[in-house]
Amino acid sequence: MGLLKRGNGAHPWKMSEETNTADNDAAARPRPDEVQVVEGFTITVDPPLQPIKALRAGLRLLRNKEDTAQVFEITRALSGRSLTRTFRAFAQSTHGRRVLTEGIDLANELGDFDRLRSMPEGSFGRAYLDFMESGNLETDGITAVARQTNAAFDFDAYPELTTYFRYATASHDVWHTLTGYERDALGELCVLAFTRAQIRNDSLQLIVLMGMMALKKENWRVPAIKAIGQAARTGRTARWLYGEDLLALLPRPLADVRDHLNIPYPETYRQIDRDLRFGLLKPMAKRPASSVAPSGA
Repeated sequence: MGLLKRGNGAHPWKMSEETNTADNDAAARPRPDEVQVVEGFTITVDPPLQPIKALRAGLRLLRNKEDTAQVFEITRALSGRSLTRTFRAFAQSTHGRRVLTEGIDLANELGDFDRLRSMPEGSFGRAYLDFMESGNLETDGITAVARQTNAAFDFDAYPELTTYFRYATASHDVWHTLTGYERDALGELCVLAFTRAQIRNDSLQLIVLMGMMALKKENWRVPAIKAIGQAARTGRTARWLYGEDLLALLPRPLADVRDHLNIPYPETYRQIDRDLRFGLLKPMAKRPASSVAPSGA
């Protein structure tokens, strides 16, 4: 299959197979069977499917939606060829190629809160700043979790892949701002549904499905299915955000940016009482130490 060239925000998801090996002269480098060359960049091969591991991580995530490490466990276990597919599409886009060749660090750029604070009221940049400060969030927080848990790949071995990964993880909170979904459980599921539609990573579908079932079990009146469905449709019809220079859009009015990217207001989600949303799927209390099963049980 040939990769569709991007144009007018189209989603580039058909790909051609192109796998090569990296130089293995240095002992610290990965083995030849662990690497491939995609669009001139050496990246890791896609991990094998591990559905049982993904299911266990999914159950842990249900017990605590803040346990970001489990998201990485699930995506690594179920992503299949998604990593290669999304990296290839990113590298073929004009903006993505520039990020990779120039080593643009989106997390560092977004971390300049003083610059964001100087932007006009109502701008995309100020809205992102408000989102980050209201949740006491760090722009590099998700990447830090991946490093600590070894849940992604060897960051030191693949510099361009690391640049892409840091760009993708830093984009998560940017996408929260653009889509209008907050950090409650339903909002996170909506962003994941949006993301899955953008990058076609089926591992995210498991997280969304399990979360949606848990939400309906806790409060069946909440229109979670409708809200998540709207988020998925928005992800399919919006411009492909990895190919957009979002940093250049930060000073512009948020409403104009949403129009430019074809991201509508999330009506179903916003109609749900905010206190109700933030009360759903609270992390379960830890059991007393005496009742905790021993490690490996």
